[in-house]
Amino acid sequence: MWKRWLAAAVICAGCGVESPSTVGPGDAPSQDEVIVSQLRTFDAERRRGVDMAAAPPSNGLFGADPYVLKPASHNRWVGLLRGARALVLLDSDFREIARAEGIGAASGVAVSEDTAFAVGEGSPRVHIYALRDRAIEPIGSVAVGALGMRDIAAGPGGVLHVADEIGGSLISLVPESTSAEAPRKAGEKGDVSKSYSPSSAPVGAGTFRVVTTETAVAAVSLIEHRVRVFHLDAMGKPESVHAVSIENDGPFWALSAVDAPGATWIVTGGTENKRLDRTHGSFENIDSFVYIDRVEWGSPPIVSRVAAINVSEQGVLTPKAIAAEIRGENMHLFVTGYGGENAAAIDIPMAGGKPKIETIAWPPGSASIVQVAPDVYACANPLLDAWVLGPPPGRLVSVSGEADSKRSIESRIGEALIFTSLMAPWNRSDGPLSRFTCETCHFEGYVDGRTHSTGRGDVRATTKPLFGLWNNRPHFTRALDPDLAAVAHAEFRVAGARSDHSPIFDLHVADRGWLSHLGAADKHLDALSLRRAFMVFLSEFTHRSSPFVEDRNAFDSQERVGAALFRDRCETCHEARTVSDDPASRVPFQQWEALILSSKGPIVWAQAKYFKTGVEPYVHEEGARVSSLRRLHKKGPYFTNGSAKTLDDVLRAARFGADIFVHSAAHESVATGSFSADEREALKAFLSLL
Repeated sequence: MWKRWLAAAVICAGCGVESPSTVGPGDAPSQDEVIVSQLRTFDAERRRGVDMAAAPPSNGLFGADPYVLKPASHNRWVGLLRGARALVLLDSDFREIARAEGIGAASGVAVSEDTAFAVGEGSPRVHIYALRDRAIEPIGSVAVGALGMRDIAAGPGGVLHVADEIGGSLISLVPESTSAEAPRKAGEKGDVSKSYSPSSAPVGAGTFRVVTTETAVAAVSLIEHRVRVFHLDAMGKPESVHAVSIENDGPFWALSAVDAPGATWIVTGGTENKRLDRTHGSFENIDSFVYIDRVEWGSPPIVSRVAAINVSEQGVLTPKAIAAEIRGENMHLFVTGYGGENAAAIDIPMAGGKPKIETIAWPPGSASIVQVAPDVYACANPLLDAWVLGPPPGRLVSVSGEADSKRSIESRIGEALIFTSLMAPWNRSDGPLSRFTCETCHFEGYVDGRTHSTGRGDVRATTKPLFGLWNNRPHFTRALDPDLAAVAHAEFRVAGARSDHSPIFDLHVADRGWLSHLGAADKHLDALSLRRAFMVFLSEFTHRSSPFVEDRNAFDSQERVGAALFRDRCETCHEARTVSDDPASRVPFQQWEALILSSKGPIVWAQAKYFKTGVEPYVHEEGARVSSLRRLHKKGPYFTNGSAKTLDDVLRAARFGADIFVHSAAHESVATGSFSADEREALKAFLSLL
């Protein structure tokens, strides 16, 4: 017997777009119903016999993931492989000649002459390497004491600038000696922390990018949609009194900076500087833009926006990597798009005037860019697991990795569907209409910091991660998506809404040559195959390992107190299940420690029920589905309505009684208990591990 495809509605993944039922009572099954039924059969077959608690973290599942590329001396290049946790030295043809492994969740690298500095989310140190002719030699490290370090830049005076994602700050490490090279030239190895003096300046939650020039350092907050630009003093240290902020309504993804007389030009790639609009049943006002801002270093410094260019119109989507330079009277940009199939060469008159834009064919997936020669660029491309070298249309140099051979073609196509425009290839940028990818809201699969209108009265919602969906059913806050089959079909429908094309379509590999690099040898991919690929990828898109558990095997005393508090006050709703809709998967308290401190961290901390906890307005008449607490440091703001900026805000607002718990102090009439300062600190320590 055919099951109705969510007879009343299907809700887009995390977004709340309702698709009307396709058939009425007594009608024959529609094409939509047939597809969803086939997808559910496929999903059930894949789930049979799978131990969700044993699912590995996705850190190394998706290939070597070349994530950063930087120039080194002697016509060589340094690349960072995020998936392989390694630093590689490349020759002039971008072939690997040396490798150093072991960087915890590798994420950023800076190069100064023959020295490389690398950071990772799972390591509290800056790792230092000497770049030899055909070798990378570890020569020391600097203890920073921060986890979640996402990026690093080497500035004037040998100062190292680190983007601290979890702390939301810019950490600057100033060398104590007159030369940044002094400790290393003297042959000192091991911990060289005493050679650097640290300082910190706030940027905003989710600080993940940093760049320097001779006069300035700039860093980006993903969650707070802010670029913070600091003038550097004579020693190369940021001057907080000479700093400016550049803020947009949506997130920034790319950052570049260039000095000009008396000013620093800041170039960013991000989403449209407008509120995301959902009122017409589609995604509007989320085109990709390139912004150019000029910071004049006076007292006080003055920032002014020079240009805002809609690059979605050129098919350049989610620009994460931009090369900028001054050419005569123009600012010249080479803009790549992670989600589009084009790049753009842009010349902007610095004295004012209309930009000149040239669109260039370029494969999607660029995460980092360097200029190799005039009008020749190279990119690190995690999507294709390759270094991409121009001039256009780009030559691909594959990066080998053990995970590559184990990964299915369906998984790779599914990744492309989420991170490129393949799911809605006919979208337009007319007026409020937008060309976009899922990553426009889910940066690298996590969030964008937005709390947007759902189009349902005054209900607003924050973005949720795409990680960990397979064992967290039903999906999203309203919980009207019972499984990934519903999510997959609905996502195709809403992604291309108002594109004047059916969401049920085939893709021809011959029309997109880069797909062949993923192993897609078939002449075309039909609608069912595309949705299956979407589901396969999401089923493998498990949460990355928590940086707080690397090399840990036991709770500390504060975490242990927090675990007990959570058990007694919070776990009634956020149950310790490994499958959210399976009560039998609930884990006893005695097993929490081992599972939490494993690299998998498999406990979902959720269940399939609705609860009313005072976070209003409610998204559903019964409240809201219990949200997963996995990787809270990657989320924000908190609650469906985004009313809590930090975990401390969450815990300060909590009120409880003998048999009640609410997340709003406005409900003190029904619950008067609250957490003490010490209890909040213990709970935060525990929650950070999840």
